[in-house]
Amino acid sequence: MQSSADLMLNRSVRFQARESFCLRWAWLGRLLFAAVALFLPLGHPHIWRQIDTLGVSLRYWLRWTTETAAAWPLVPAILHSGDAPGFMAMEWPLLNLLAAPFFQFGPAVGTALARCFVLGLNLILVMWNIQLWRSVRPLGICASKSWRWMPLIGFGLIYFPKFIPDSPAMLLVLAATALIWKKQRLGLAAVLLSTGLLMKPTSVIVLGLLLLSRTWASTLLFAWFPLLGSLTLTVLYYVFGTKWIQQLAGGESFYRIEPQNPWQALLSFFSSGTKLWDLFLQGLGFYGALPVLLIFSFLPFVRSLQRLWLVLGLQVFAIAVLDGEHSFVHQYYFLGTLPVLCLLLQAVLEDLPEWGVYKLARFGLYTLIFGSSMTYLAYEWRPFYITAPADRFLAFGDCQQLKAKLPDWPWHQNHVFRVTPRAYPLVGLCFAERVGSEQSQYGLFVDSDPLPAECEIVQSAGHLRGALCKSH
Repeated sequence: MQSSADLMLNRSVRFQARESFCLRWAWLGRLLFAAVALFLPLGHPHIWRQIDTLGVSLRYWLRWTTETAAAWPLVPAILHSGDAPGFMAMEWPLLNLLAAPFFQFGPAVGTALARCFVLGLNLILVMWNIQLWRSVRPLGICASKSWRWMPLIGFGLIYFPKFIPDSPAMLLVLAATALIWKKQRLGLAAVLLSTGLLMKPTSVIVLGLLLLSRTWASTLLFAWFPLLGSLTLTVLYYVFGTKWIQQLAGGESFYRIEPQNPWQALLSFFSSGTKLWDLFLQGLGFYGALPVLLIFSFLPFVRSLQRLWLVLGLQVFAIAVLDGEHSFVHQYYFLGTLPVLCLLLQAVLEDLPEWGVYKLARFGLYTLIFGSSMTYLAYEWRPFYITAPADRFLAFGDCQQLKAKLPDWPWHQNHVFRVTPRAYPLVGLCFAERVGSEQSQYGLFVDSDPLPAECEIVQSAGHLRGALCKSH
């Protein structure tokens, strides 16, 4: 007969095998939904932010091909530049540069390939982190198993397919944190950390994981050079580099460089009421899983997780100090909390008994994960059953059709077309043209836009109108 200890061990092995099997299928399901969504109109949240980021990538390609005489070809510039060069102080544009060549295939295919690229990059970086963290067990929790949850819960579920730099930046800093924790390849750690912080400074909160190490003080001292060097380089870029770009741009900037008053930022953050509840119940967690994990953390057979909760609190506090209430508008600033959430979830799942009411509690956690995932994935496929408003996303086919109807217009000749002013290059991305001129006689308008008095419609396609305008 088997002893009770052997039975428990066999049961644990069977559970881990079932969990790994289910996670593989969950990854495949997530990848399927994301892959289909890549060829649909851009979805919430942050449609405009993605159009902005894609627009910068497209503008790089235009500057390398049709604007060959343009100065400073590696300095970021916007697509809706108007008659000015359009230089724009922003986050370090590595993602935009890497994605720019995809637009050689046109705006529709280029946009789909760029979105596919960032999703693939994020998944590759997750798998690399699983390998890097394989021998690391913060608070006795298997980190590499924890990271398997990243594409399936919380902000990872939402933002990994989005064309924004926040996810790859967070994952690069996470990889650097693994090397620093293990005191290995500090040169590579410095490169990864610098790249991640330059792409998105808010990813610095990932370094809070180092506080979970038993030797965190000596680890920080040992790695002082890559830590200090990376932070210094980031500060130099965002204090001096962005100001230099601002001077080239004539003072314009999409990136707020001036820091807020920390006390005012904290007050605005913690007095936000429903926004704060939404962050903790649906953003950081999944369908209220965060308070559930908090309750389970205090069960007698669950290991002590107070340090994990402390690190999570410090991460949220840091973002609150940096950006205050504004951070609720850009919840991707909190992506750096995702590894801590994954560690909390893995610890509770590892420690919950597999019998009685606790088996039901485990099932409840899985239900929350599955329910939140399916709800968001259905939301991601909304374009199948809800038509995107024309002022959110334009059909690339309509833009190509209008181009074909107006063959004598100056397409692909570095002409800046007239459009209705917007804070994001909706029309420019669709046509792969610079937009925003106040002097051009060629106008491209969405049908819901008011037509300027001096313009007359000459052709239309779908929601788009081509108009000839009298120059001022």
